[in-house]
Amino acid sequence: MRIRYLIIILFNIIAYSSNAINVSVATQMFRNTDQAYVEIYSRIISESVQYQIIDTSSQNSSSSIEYTILFKQGSAIVIADKYKIDSPISIEPKDFFDLKRYGLDDGEYAIELQYVDLNNISDTLSYAEIITVESKMDQVQVSDVLLMPEVDNNNDKYSFEKSGFYYEPLCFDLVGKEQKSLYMYIELYNYERILTDDFYIKYYPIDIDNVSTLDNTALPVYKKLSPDKCSAILLEYDCSNLASGNYEMFIEIHQKDKTLVTQVVKTFSVFHPLVDYKILYEGDSFFETSFVQFLDIETLDYSLKAIFPRIGNNMTEVLNQIISSEDIRSKRYYLFNYWNSFSNDPKAIYDKYMEVAKAIDLRYANNVGHGFESDRGYYFMKYGRPDNIVAVEDEPSAPPYEIWIYNYMPETQETNVRFLFYNPSLVANDFQLLHSTCRGERFNPRWEVDLYIDDNLGQNNNYLDARTTEDNFNRNARRYFSDM
Repeated sequence: MRIRYLIIILFNIIAYSSNAINVSVATQMFRNTDQAYVEIYSRIISESVQYQIIDTSSQNSSSSIEYTILFKQGSAIVIADKYKIDSPISIEPKDFFDLKRYGLDDGEYAIELQYVDLNNISDTLSYAEIITVESKMDQVQVSDVLLMPEVDNNNDKYSFEKSGFYYEPLCFDLVGKEQKSLYMYIELYNYERILTDDFYIKYYPIDIDNVSTLDNTALPVYKKLSPDKCSAILLEYDCSNLASGNYEMFIEIHQKDKTLVTQVVKTFSVFHPLVDYKILYEGDSFFETSFVQFLDIETLDYSLKAIFPRIGNNMTEVLNQIISSEDIRSKRYYLFNYWNSFSNDPKAIYDKYMEVAKAIDLRYANNVGHGFESDRGYYFMKYGRPDNIVAVEDEPSAPPYEIWIYNYMPETQETNVRFLFYNPSLVANDFQLLHSTCRGERFNPRWEVDLYIDDNLGQNNNYLDARTTEDNFNRNARRYFSDM
């Protein structure tokens, strides 16, 4: 029904910056009795746009996007549209959606979309795609494949509706780490003369990152249909065992005698880190006899939480998922992989690390969680013991605070690094990181104002813009932080 020649997507599928507008765009071609029509779905990622507070009492805020749509044939503009997409008004920003439909005659079209953040008009996003609409009335045609992470029978959760079910499109065509099923919606056209008897649909994904291997095709799924119930078809595929990567989903229409009538292919991606770990260590005799096999689920969770400060930011979500999972084998995979990457004797280095973790757990324990999950415990496990600690508990103008000094930090290759923790709640061991000079950690230029916030005599007249307080013998943090 449609041939795609080029897709230019000016955004990153998985990681995005809060400084750049990010939109998941999906264009889907369908038909009605008169002509073809294209559906354009836009999902605006809330973290990537600016919100403005519209009600100071409730702290409700909103965002608005100016949306321009152009359909071109050659240099001629055949369809032009421009309007605003407004987010729901809420305290917590959420992704918001838009759907537009446009009827199209046969021919080739260049689609150009532009999104402008009206709260930051310098922030724009452009999208371009070329599509071909071609009617073939003498053969069975299949619509585009609409991918969905979930479907529902009522409209309590989703606002889009097709053939009696409610849904939202799969964001960036990416199957996420917790997604177990992939739903696909297609429509068949011109089938009445050819599909006169029961027929079946065969569908299966192919791993296009490993086209040279023999096992890159997953087991197919079959669905039997009758000609009177095939104009709108909803398919479900169990994707829980697919490894991370890029795939093509083949959907084939077969007559009862196995004759292939037609097929359609849809590309999608998968992010399943737990499956990746299982595949990585499947049949690994070293793993099967390693120390992690003797750890129960409680010890595994404790050990995984203890290494949290040491992993990169790109793995925090994965580790959180593994900890919250009931899959004990995944926990063992992750813990083994982490320590095996450092040494040929992973148990020895694990034991030494856990000695420190248990000591820090006792030292900084509070009523919130483990001691190494508190701010001081976290940074001790991440960067090691500081070279010097200035602990202040008797300054009348401030809550208890500590300044940690690292002469040299190998992780960032910085010298004279400082951390300032304070305890505004006065609850035992409830110290929070207020400010640090370490690259990549919390940098708070107003740390002195925040530390002495309850000392009215010390605040500068221009409180909103101030970064320091008035000098006084009862306010020593700036001297300790700068001179030690």
